[in-house]
Amino acid sequence: MLWLLSALIFICLAVFWAIGAHSRLTALYKAYTQAFAQIGTQIKQRHQAMLALAEKLADVTGVDKKLLEDVSTAHHQAMQANIRLAEKPLDTAVMLELTAADNSFTQTLANFMTVAALQANASSNEYMLRLAGERTSMDNRIAFARQGYNQTVEQYNAAIKQFPSSLIAALFSLRPALAWQGAEPPIERRQEHRSA
Repeated sequence: MLWLLSALIFICLAVFWAIGAHSRLTALYKAYTQAFAQIGTQIKQRHQAMLALAEKLADVTGVDKKLLEDVSTAHHQAMQANIRLAEKPLDTAVMLELTAADNSFTQTLANFMTVAALQANASSNEYMLRLAGERTSMDNRIAFARQGYNQTVEQYNAAIKQFPSSLIAALFSLRPALAWQGAEPPIERRQEHRSA
């Protein structure tokens, strides 16, 4: 009879542990998806603001409309990837697609700004400064959100790899999340140049 009571206590403890482990993994999953949502919001705001300022700058400087269309196309591709990733936050392929689209937008915008700077006049300098300042500010906000996201991803990934939580992760088919590897913001670039 004692062995039956011991087995029942062991089973109850195992069930309570499994429920607790599942709850912890679920909380970490929600935390990292919410952290990604913050990045997605920042990216969306950045792209919309940069596109609006680029359109104003194109009007003032007379930059070739093809360059502005390139910026608009890169913006659209990044927004579509952002929407797909919000729907499937664990999809590594979509995360890589968003990273590539965001990097493409950043590069296209940099090319646009270079040409606009060459064609700048006194009236366009204000827009150039606003665009550069807004870009730096938004890149820094994205870097901050990305840092928080990557920290929650590390916690989640560590939790699903630790035994015995890894058993629950395997049982519910929980996969590791991918850290955000977007374009590095200016603040990180400046720190690297100082240390070099």
